[in-house]
Formats: sequence, C-alpha cells, structure tokens
Amino acid sequence: MTATGGGVYASLQRVLLPQQEVLEDSMIVTVELLESLDACKNQVELFKKFLDGKLGLELSPSNALRAKEFGLDVRWLIGKADFPREVALLDPYLAYSYALHVDKAPRDETREVACKNPKWAYNYAVHVDKVPRNDTREAACQDPYWAYSYARDVDKAPRDETREESCKDPYCAYYYAQDVDEAPRDDTREAVCEDPKWRTRYIQYFGGR
Repeated sequence: MTATGGGVYASLQRVLLPQQEVLEDSMIVTVELLESLDACKNQVELFKKFLDGKLGLELSPSNALRAKEFGLDVRWLIGKADFPREVALLDPYLAYSYALHVDKAPRDETREVACKNPKWAYNYAVHVDKVPRNDTREAACQDPYWAYSYARDVDKAPRDETREESCKDPYCAYYYAQDVDEAPRDDTREAVCEDPKWRTRYIQYFGGR
C-alpha cells in the first residue's frame, strides 16, 4: 500500500519517523495498513510503540533495519504490500522471502544475500532454486545442522563437505549417518562418540556394523 496525493504526503512529512524524506514511490506503513492486512495483534501494538505517537513509517532501508531491531517482523509485509526490493536486499531472511513471495523465482541478487546466513541459504535452495548449487551448499556448510539438512533435502546424497561440517556436532553426525549415508562410517562414529547419548543411539541403530 503506497500513500498518494499531495495533501497526504504533506501530512506524512510532518509525522514520519524520524525526519525521513517522503518519496512519491515510498511505501508508507501505518497502523491502519497493518490492521487491514490482518497483522497479529501483538505486532500492531509493538508497531504503535515503535511509532511513539507518529502516524506512519516510510519503509526506507534505514527504517526497516530499525524496525527489525525493535522486534517488528517487517518480513510479514512481503507479498502483502509494495515491499521495496532494496529493503529486502538488506537481510538474508528478507531476501529469501522476497524471492519466494514476490519474484517467485531465483535471482542472483536475492540468492547472494540469502547465502549470508546458513539457514536462509538452505531455505533458498529448497523453496526457490529447488536444485542444489555450489553457492547455497557452501553457505549451508557454515553450520552443522544446515549442512546435514542440505545433504538430506537438497543434495539428497552424501558429500564430503556436508558430512565434514555435520560431524562438528554429535546430533548432526548421528542423523547424517542415519538419513544421508544410511550406513556407519568412521568419521560419523568418531563424531557421535563426543556425546554419550548419541554414541548410544548410534550403536543401537547400526548395531555391530
């Protein structure tokens, strides 16, 4: 939803947070907009506190980051209003959501930002690209859980780099052996032996193999 009309802009220029220049193509977020989109009550109340008596917020990159830091879920607006692409490209979560709900297709710029976080690189691979790629795999391999998840859900096959990262955590090493390798290996066995719980589970599942 974009505010239009000279009178509306003149009014908003006096009440926006904080001293932002209102551009003709800016997205103006108001309490009424959130309510019209059936935003959850706690987010509406939090937004009112964030506005601190002002009438609206121009969704500029700087304001979007401030709102996110305040605890507002600005991602929720993607696909429900004219969310600015330049704002989405500030954050991995927003970039993934924009690719999924607005572009509805992969683009290099959204993927690149999503790949700054292992979780959103994984989700981008699963829900947007829908195929494995070296860049999303490399990004997912910055965290044991997302490396395991990538191997299970995207590659759907074992690879040395996803296994190596998974083996940094006994939980992930166990499930990598169970769900991806589907067989015991010295490296996953060694990893689970760091935790008695997962060592026992490994022995119970694979027996003497």
